[in-house]
Amino acid sequence: MCCFCVPGWPSFYDLVKEESVTVTDDFAYGMHRVETSCSQCGSHLGHLFDDGPRPTGKRYCINSASLGFQSASASASSPPSNGDGTGAGAGPGGAVGGKTEL
Repeated sequence: MCCFCVPGWPSFYDLVKEESVTVTDDFAYGMHRVETSCSQCGSHLGHLFDDGPRPTGKRYCINSASLGFQSASASASSPPSNGDGTGAGAGPGGAVGGKTEL
């Protein structure tokens, strides 16, 4: 199933660290999409579409299981939060203002 069919998948218009995500052409299901995957382990993260908001016009539709979130007020050195206060996020990054760090 493609990510634009899955309700609740977060989307972002840009990446915080471009080197964290690899993009490749995906021709599955009889259509062309751009797949995003982890540059470290190769895991599927989601897809990249060209129908996003300004300023990039891109929409990174990313599986939330691959994300670790931290508040915008957290310091850059703080580990990502998984929402339970432990600071041990589901992934190595966070999301700030429409951008995602994976």
